[in-house]
Amino acid sequence: MKKRVITGILLAIAVIIILIINNNILLCVAAAAMSAFMVFELLRALNYHKEIFISLISLAYSIILPFMMLDQLMPYLATVFISYIILLFLAIIVSYKRIRLESIGMLFTMNFLIYLGIGLLIRTFTGDNLDGTFTIIVIMMCAFVTDTCAFFTGLALGKHKLAPEISPKKTIEGSIGGFLGCIAIVVCTSLVYEHYFLQDAGHIQFIPLIIITAVGSIAGMIGDLAASMIKRACNIKDFGKLFPGHGGVLDRCDSLIFVAPIMFALINIFPIIIR
Repeated sequence: MKKRVITGILLAIAVIIILIINNNILLCVAAAAMSAFMVFELLRALNYHKEIFISLISLAYSIILPFMMLDQLMPYLATVFISYIILLFLAIIVSYKRIRLESIGMLFTMNFLIYLGIGLLIRTFTGDNLDGTFTIIVIMMCAFVTDTCAFFTGLALGKHKLAPEISPKKTIEGSIGGFLGCIAIVVCTSLVYEHYFLQDAGHIQFIPLIIITAVGSIAGMIGDLAASMIKRACNIKDFGKLFPGHGGVLDRCDSLIFVAPIMFALINIFPIIIR
């Protein structure tokens, strides 16, 4: 428990420092490193890390794609992503005698979610959104605050299992606590942002914010369960051991890669800040 809390605090501080520095290249470097760690952990879990072509292609594009979200490189994004699909399938053809074809879909789907989720976080920060930092914070809160509140609520009140065959420790009470805690903390954070940063330059629409946060929180829980399902299928407890008390990068960010695409779409359809 102590390790989990300390690691969580240190990770939060690291994210805040990166956002405060407000440098697109630094953010892309951090995102590329995070993406590469997640892809490698996935390859290892599926026992594909020894397949040199599949591993090199997956890892190379996990590093390249975050940088493609920069304005000057965006025109080439489609070409780069299509090349990834073609090369990955070629690598699968070369390695097909040594791999389990039933898990290729899992590899491709999770790689796509990692690339998409991390890429859209970068786009949120580097695009035309004047409130990109605030938007990233809301997206991350939906992933991490939901998980944290669910964990502590489950410890205190959890009695009824949510999905015992997938993740035995998750409870219905914990999920409700994570959901409500996420909404409450996002609303409080938004009030602070509106008062101290927006001031007279704009205002937050709290009803769309609450609805989008609710959807994001649920998406985060689904992402967590999806990752647990993969770990169970692979007979592993954690994807990695990089973060004491949390596991690997994919263990920590499994919710985020589900939350980011959904919230990115919703926030662009229903803006939460009017200037």
